[in-house]
Amino acid sequence: AGLSFDKSLVFEGDFTRKTASKLFSQIMSQNVDAIFASNDEGALGILEAARRDSLNGRFIPVVGFDDAVWAQFIQPPLTTVRQPMYQLGRLAGHTITESLSQKVREHVRLTLNTRLVVRRSCGC
Repeated sequence: AGLSFDKSLVFEGDFTRKTASKLFSQIMSQNVDAIFASNDEGALGILEAARRDSLNGRFIPVVGFDDAVWAQFIQPPLTTVRQPMYQLGRLAGHTITESLSQKVREHVRLTLNTRLVVRRSCGC
């Protein structure tokens, strides 16, 4: 869709709220317009850091990934990508079982349908 990928805007962590919160000032130094966290816990850490650092009234849209049970109850409610956790677990178990029964292990790529759950953290 005409968008380019800038690897310098990818910040790696350990998927925890604490680490995401610590990365916040580094992320903001890149003059980003929005933040997409790789999981909801990281997104929560970003939201907490944004509140802590008071961005002079500037709103930064934040989106997570997982649709954790609590995501709808935090302030602001978290926009997130819902993935089918039951199906993910089932496929993972099946893939591991199949892999263990084969002498030659093949790389497997699985794609699951996800759904964007729009809430207020994206500014919508």
